[in-house]
Amino acid sequence: MNVVLDWVKSNVYIVIFVAVMITAPIAMSIVAGNMNDRVKEEVKARAAKIADLDRLQKTQVSYHNPVAGDEPVTATIVVNPQLLDRYRELTERISADAQRIRDEALRVNRKDRGVLLDELFPEPPMHLRETLPFEMHRRLWAAYVQLLADIGAESPPSLESMRDDLEAARARFMTQVLIKESREDLTEEDETWLSEQLTETRLSKYAEAAKQTRFYATLASVNIPPEPTTVPTLPALFDWQWRFWIKQDILLALQKANEPYDSVLDGPVKRLVSMQVLGEPAPAARSGPPASGGGFGSSPVGPGRRRGSSRSSSGQNAAATPAAADPSREVPLDFSVSFTGRTSNPLYDVRYVQLTIVVDSSRIPEVLDALVRYNFITILNTQLEVVDSFLEVKDGYFYGGTPVSMLTLELETIWLREWTAQFMPPELKQALGIPAEPQTTG
Repeated sequence: MNVVLDWVKSNVYIVIFVAVMITAPIAMSIVAGNMNDRVKEEVKARAAKIADLDRLQKTQVSYHNPVAGDEPVTATIVVNPQLLDRYRELTERISADAQRIRDEALRVNRKDRGVLLDELFPEPPMHLRETLPFEMHRRLWAAYVQLLADIGAESPPSLESMRDDLEAARARFMTQVLIKESREDLTEEDETWLSEQLTETRLSKYAEAAKQTRFYATLASVNIPPEPTTVPTLPALFDWQWRFWIKQDILLALQKANEPYDSVLDGPVKRLVSMQVLGEPAPAARSGPPASGGGFGSSPVGPGRRRGSSRSSSGQNAAATPAAADPSREVPLDFSVSFTGRTSNPLYDVRYVQLTIVVDSSRIPEVLDALVRYNFITILNTQLEVVDSFLEVKDGYFYGGTPVSMLTLELETIWLREWTAQFMPPELKQALGIPAEPQTTG
């Protein structure tokens, strides 16, 4: 033992080096293991931070294409100042486009129109409530007369208006051609010839009048409400005004169809037979003029029926819970009402019209195009029947030489409340569910 200790003492460095050589691998293995664990944890932490940074830097967006049949597009993009600036630019452009569309829709629908009697709507002064309604009817009648004159619509010449001309022609034929002094001197053959000559004279008068007429229309064909015997309600009076706007649009659309042509002889629209606004704007207006009844083909139309009344969407239920117009929300559609699905709602009202006109049979598309282009008018239904021009000319309706047809249309018209509501009486607003305007205090 002493020998070993002596040797160790004499070879201390060798012993130390041997010990280091033996223990170093073990110690290094332990140290390396500990260091590896720390490195792994640090690498994981850094990887998590990088993932967080990547997630914050990029975002997933989806674009829902409004075109039917196109699938939504989803993509991951980098959010940076350039993207945000571009996004802001596009949203501002879309907002400006939407505003322009709204303004254009309002312009097309309103056409700078107002009411016929400013003092009457939305509420007349108390001391004029008994007199203004009768003044409204006088204004309404005059407005229809002026409208027909402005669009060049005329009645055919009456027999009374041609009586003097026919008498003069009869006297001329008798004295200058037949050389007879009285009708007692005429033979049966003379009577037949004279009748034919007078018929030709009458037809020539009709033809001359047709050259000065855009198309035929009478006050009776536009269905002006009769003069009231009692004071109508404000909703009824406003319905008179509303119906005038509706008929004004349709008459001006018919004028547009005939505008490129000289007269009724070569225009596609020959005659307005009848125009009826169906239904009422709301139940509150029922005390006014009776709504036009009648049916359309095999589908009766009228108040409370499939179409022609706003009751389903703007009646008592709507009045119970007034809803403010919100253009950002999609308007619900009801396809049980019509193929368009449109019904009255806080944004617009739907009014229906039955229109019967005589048209050139070969140019019906021109008439339909003119109607739908003039305003928010949709043709829901059509009915066609052949017209005998020779029978029509007996009543003064001279259409020219082309075949004509009787075209009956059921029309849907749209009226934006953004401009109509300002004229509506409070009772009608309540019935339609339009919120009352907030009262201002001084």
